[in-house]
Amino acid sequence: MTGRVTGVGTGPGDPELLTRKAVAVIEAADAVFYVEADGKPSRALATVDAFVPQAAARCAISMPMRADPAEGQASYDRAATEIRDRAKAGQSVAVLCEGDPLLYGSFIYLMDRLPQRPAIVPGVPSFLAAASVLPAGLVRRSESLSLIPGTLPTDAFKQRLEACDCAAILKTGRHLPRVRAALRDSGFSRAHIIVEATTAAQQIVPLEGYTDDTLPYFALILAWKEAAA
Repeated sequence: MTGRVTGVGTGPGDPELLTRKAVAVIEAADAVFYVEADGKPSRALATVDAFVPQAAARCAISMPMRADPAEGQASYDRAATEIRDRAKAGQSVAVLCEGDPLLYGSFIYLMDRLPQRPAIVPGVPSFLAAASVLPAGLVRRSESLSLIPGTLPTDAFKQRLEACDCAAILKTGRHLPRVRAALRDSGFSRAHIIVEATTAAQQIVPLEGYTDDTLPYFALILAWKEAAA
C-alpha cells in the first residue's frame, strides 16, 4: 500500500487564511513535516498547529542556513528518504511550506527528490497578503508585476525593475541600501515595507520613512512607478 504525500501552503502566517483543503489534508495526516531553520520554531507549524492531529508524527526538517548549500542539500536528502518511507508504509504525509509550496518554497527541493510527483495545496503568498493589508491594487489593465529577489546583482535587479510597473521585492535583508537606490533610480515613486503581513506583529512603513539598513526575514517591499489613481 502506498500513502499520499502533499505539499501544503500555509500562507503568510494567519491561520484564518488557510484554505479549507489545507486544513482537510493536515487533519487527515499521519505525519506532518516542517522546516526548522537553524533551530528556530517553524512558522508554518505554528500557523496550522490547531489542526494537526494529536496522533500525527511531527517531523522537523533541521535546515542549517549557510552560504555553502551542501549542508542544506543533505537535510533535504534525509527528509525525502523519511517521507518516501512513510508513504511506502501507507501513511498520509503533509509537508508544510510557508506561503505557497512552489514559490521560493523549500518543498520544491523535496519534490525533486521524490519518485512520484506529490499533490500540492496552494497557499496565499506573502506579496498578495502584503497588498491586502495596505490595501493597494498591484496591477491594472496591461500593467505588469515582477516578483524580484533583492539578492540579485544590481544591474540584473534594475533590469527587472525597468520591465515592470509594480515590483514585489523579497529576500532584501542587508541588501536594502542598494535596493532602495535602484528603486529611486528606476522611477518607483511609491513604495512600502510590509513586515509580518497579516500577523499580530505586522508593520507597514513607507520606504522613505524606514531608517534601518536591513530588513527582517519576513518582510517585503511593494513598489510602483506611479502612485495609484
